[in-house]
Amino acid sequence: MNFNDIQPFLVALVIGLLLGIERERAAGKDNINIALGVRTLTIMSLLGAVLAAMDTSAMTTIIGLTVGGLLICSYIRKFLGSDYKLTGLTSEFTAITAFTLGYLAYSQSQIAVIIAIITLALLVLKDHVRSFARRKINDKEKSAAVVFLIIAFVVLPMLPDRYIDPLGLIHPAKIWLIFVFIVGIEFVSYIALRLLRGRLGIALSGFLGGLVSATATTLNLAKHTKNNPDARWPILCALLLAEIASMLIQLFVIGALAPSYVLALSPVYIVPIMAVIIMAGLVYLFKMRGEKVKRLSLEPGNPITLKRSAGFALTIAIVLIAVSIIAHLFADQGLYISSFIGGLVSARAVSIAIAGVVNASLVTIGPAMIGIVMAMMANAIFKIYLLSRSTNAELTLSFAISMMIMLIAAVSTAYMVTLGVFDNLDLTLFEWKA
Repeated sequence: MNFNDIQPFLVALVIGLLLGIERERAAGKDNINIALGVRTLTIMSLLGAVLAAMDTSAMTTIIGLTVGGLLICSYIRKFLGSDYKLTGLTSEFTAITAFTLGYLAYSQSQIAVIIAIITLALLVLKDHVRSFARRKINDKEKSAAVVFLIIAFVVLPMLPDRYIDPLGLIHPAKIWLIFVFIVGIEFVSYIALRLLRGRLGIALSGFLGGLVSATATTLNLAKHTKNNPDARWPILCALLLAEIASMLIQLFVIGALAPSYVLALSPVYIVPIMAVIIMAGLVYLFKMRGEKVKRLSLEPGNPITLKRSAGFALTIAIVLIAVSIIAHLFADQGLYISSFIGGLVSARAVSIAIAGVVNASLVTIGPAMIGIVMAMMANAIFKIYLLSRSTNAELTLSFAISMMIMLIAAVSTAYMVTLGVFDNLDLTLFEWKA
């Protein structure tokens, strides 16, 4: 016998103990006695592991039915002897979960542990989850969750899981999966942003807002400068962090759609990100540190509505098709022009389009990088224009200088790549596999 033989039973033991201790803690908090405590749940989890090890369907069925029957009897006894408010099913379902996870731990211990941690978190955070569901989420956000479930689990499985065009550019399932991921990140960031209400600082709010929409965040912050002229430095820091978040999303898109080329294209994102991080750090150290800043609340708007989701999907499709066709007909110059125009609309859509044309071998790494830079340039110009309407000239000038430094870093990186500066680096160990 070695450790691998007893590991599943140890995992089952830990799972049962954790869930049982939480049930005991919850019962003690409410000053009630429960039948399904730490001993019962630990034994049930171990029993599940033993049944999995025996691998006898008849015995598993008999014991499973017995456990289910005992849980039903336990609930009936609790129902008859308690007030209605104390007759929830949480303990019974936790016991079923402990038994099932113990059974699963014998063959899939890692998955069992992950599910146990999620279950434990839901039990421990009961009050927060209940408050969040009842009071923190409004009707529009509930509708947004339904829309997300539709686009993720109804539309996605219906799309063709193959390239549908002769050039090998349009892969509906893969592109829609990226769309679903981006929308999901935007929605989670929106919820976090709305719940924080600036409690962790406007800088973090700027980063979360950038995950939702860097352009919308810029517009929102521009409005705040009118009423908070003394907050220009925190707002500038938030704007820079929004840019970082936006570029990280774009880099992820490249990695998901063109994994074989993400390492080669990543410098044009990573170097500007590093430059912006340095600028944000300098702003914090020399302009913000020790300064009391009024809390500002950023609400870029619910990112998931039928109108907005359909518009975003249509934007991705139009930019993808336009960039692909123009790059195919007019080579590199066409890619630069279409990327600049697309950047005025959505830099993320341009990232998806460039990932497609690179993956289809329509353009090489150098021109693709220049196309990314052109999209960055157009997007920066549009944001500077939005900020200029805030009537805060110092903030607009500071942001424009920051964007200029970011673009210089991106252009320099693209230029070095075209000169072959990075060609002698051995990066084969870090290549992504498709």
